[in-house]
Amino acid sequence: MKQQAEMDRMMAEYGPACTQLGFAANSDPWRNCVVQLAAKNDARRGGVSTSVFGNWGSWGRGSGVGIGIGIGR
Repeated sequence: MKQQAEMDRMMAEYGPACTQLGFAANSDPWRNCVVQLAAKNDARRGGVSTSVFGNWGSWGRGSGVGIGIGIGR
């Protein structure tokens, strides 16, 4: 439930930019774009990015299932 809320927030925040970049809304490439933009934004803020697929912490260490995006501090 929490992961779905986070993905909804990311789609609302970054989805329009990905659509403007030419990705078809709600396609896999569009979702990938949304996740990448969110990760870049988190990195600029110095935080650790979480993924809708799990939280991998710094460089993939930590708990989580599936694909995660880890940004080291």
